[in-house]
Amino acid sequence: YYEGVASYYLRNYPQAVTLLQESLNKNPANKGAYHYLSLSFDALGMKAQSTDAKTKSQRSAGDDFLTFEDFQMDPGVF
Repeated sequence: YYEGVASYYLRNYPQAVTLLQESLNKNPANKGAYHYLSLSFDALGMKAQSTDAKTKSQRSAGDDFLTFEDFQMDPGVF
């Protein structure tokens, strides 16, 4: 999961997709993985897949997951 998130922030979106999908195969309730998978798909222009991953994130019964968007923060401030 963390490697996938790192790949997303390094803008290696194809690798992020692969790693996040592998993470979700191991833990389908990982809301964070769905979130970053959605963002990665969006960055690749794959809108339908992005929407699907976002929907799964919102429906997941996994642990609570907060994003920079939840705090209305720009991740670049870190």
